[in-house]
Amino acid sequence: MLSLQTLVLVALLGGIVLTVVALGLEAEWADATSLLGQPALFVRSILAMNVIAPTVAAALAAAFNLHPAVKIALVTLALSPLPPFLPKKEMTAGGERSYVIGLLTTTALLAVVFVPLALKVLEAVFGLPLTISIAKIATSVAMSVLAPLAAGMAMHSFAPALAHRLAKPIAILAAVMLVAGVIAVLVRLGPAMWELVGNGTLLAMIAFAAIALVIGHVLGGPLAGNRAALALATSARHPGVALAIASANFPNQTLVLPAVLMYALISTIVSVPYLKRINGAHA
Repeated sequence: MLSLQTLVLVALLGGIVLTVVALGLEAEWADATSLLGQPALFVRSILAMNVIAPTVAAALAAAFNLHPAVKIALVTLALSPLPPFLPKKEMTAGGERSYVIGLLTTTALLAVVFVPLALKVLEAVFGLPLTISIAKIATSVAMSVLAPLAAGMAMHSFAPALAHRLAKPIAILAAVMLVAGVIAVLVRLGPAMWELVGNGTLLAMIAFAAIALVIGHVLGGPLAGNRAALALATSARHPGVALAIASANFPNQTLVLPAVLMYALISTIVSVPYLKRINGAHA
């Protein structure tokens, strides 16, 4: 008999994998590398996500008297790539499929090298021993992003009609699994999340989410949809990678998971008025 915790974990991981598979079922192989063919947009995207946003997160962590778990969550999230469940939202906001998928794959691949290097920079700046193995990051992004995306794109390449028919029901199943898993986690970790409220936690998280949206929007280029896509990508990050970094360096900080989930919830709420404005402009 599977425990409730196991079922929740299966729902969350399964929902994430199926979300990316559904995305791949509607994608071309060329989409995955499309960003590399647009050097100006590539540089602006990496600048927004991998340089400016981590700097802002580190500054907020230093400026506020936050719980250590909240500081860790903010910085590790800022170092993490695009979350695998975000691309659908980005495309709904008008982002080009090729850009969204290219950004997903590019940031996932770069994370393997970028995250360990960024930790070395933070180690030098803050005097903390920080590290993570390249293998651990590679495993996280491969399992949650690269492998399921490649599987979906392979089916699209060999059986496009079947892939198109399967994409919607798989996406619906993934959404149901994710919602069920998230609700269960929020119920379980709600008290721990509430414990972190105070000392500027909400203000710092709201500030980072809002500033990150602005950064991505400004650097997203001339196309409104791509500006929205980069804004969302800069604000919302891969929780699995953030937790991998945190567990490798701060194993005793048991409140990092609730802090990461709290930020995910807050960034979603903060993005609502932005998306309403973007969708209103498209109407």
